[in-house]
Amino acid sequence: RTGLAGACTVLALTSMATPAAIAISRTQEGQTSGLDATAYLDEDLPGVRPAAAWARETLDPRHAVVLQSIGDSYSEGNQFSVASGIPTLLGWPGHERQWRGGVPTVERRDQTDGIYAGEGDPAPAARAVGVTHVYVGVLERDEYGFGVASRFAAWRVAYRDEHGTIFEVPEGAR
Repeated sequence: RTGLAGACTVLALTSMATPAAIAISRTQEGQTSGLDATAYLDEDLPGVRPAAAWARETLDPRHAVVLQSIGDSYSEGNQFSVASGIPTLLGWPGHERQWRGGVPTVERRDQTDGIYAGEGDPAPAARAVGVTHVYVGVLERDEYGFGVASRFAAWRVAYRDEHGTIFEVPEGAR
């Protein structure tokens, strides 16, 4: 009985100490305190917040689809769509499978890769899957090469800052 009581005491004390240990650990991660859930983007993915703000003010999420780099769940990928509320072709494949089921994630990844890095004019491929705008920022240059924006050089620039560009898919490709 003494051993069981001791084990229960240790378990209870450990359980009570865990929240404090977590809080201390989180304060040492270097995150800024406050209620701004997207503040980390300024350091991790510069340019995403202002581009997303532009998209929220300018684009209609019922009609616009902005292509961006795909990421694993809870990764940096898909942050433009998360921050702007504008849908993307594929953000986090694992989440798509988990919450929507039946989403052709492999096909959409191939379509995304084709638009960013395929052969020829990417406009017909973009319009075929409903993409209205293409975002080229830090992650897209990391994934598809520094010169990826040159694929869209003939397209109208809808938004640009020192970190990224949003290109509008040409009407003629519809």
